[in-house]
Amino acid sequence: MKYVIVREPQWAVMQFSGHISGADVICAANELSSQSDFDELRYVVVDFSEVSEQSIDKSTIDDVAAIRIGARVSNPNIRLALVATDPSVASLAARLDTVADVGERRMEVFSSVAKARDWLGQQPTLAEIRRFASK
Repeated sequence: MKYVIVREPQWAVMQFSGHISGADVICAANELSSQSDFDELRYVVVDFSEVSEQSIDKSTIDDVAAIRIGARVSNPNIRLALVATDPSVASLAARLDTVADVGERRMEVFSSVAKARDWLGQQPTLAEIRRFASK
């Protein structure tokens, strides 16, 4: 399998490996957002560190952005971090963030899962951000 989704309370880690296609990424995004406990998620790490090659095009970026925007309606409380060591994969995150334009759900890119998890764990909740912004 080209990806696996590992779940913990309030966390999901989507681990990709080998040669991945746009269809793999779309399938994983749909699978995660359609899980019955999706609304309980607060943190998602998308780990591309074991990807050896990718064939992800603009159409895939648009499709994943649409999934991400739709998922926000169901669960606006998710923080997202991407792990990538390959610069071409890391640049995809920037493109996705631009296309998805989901405001407070900004995605950050890290070189390891540990760094991504540390960052996510230090982020204020979106409710806290909204309270601060409304003052």
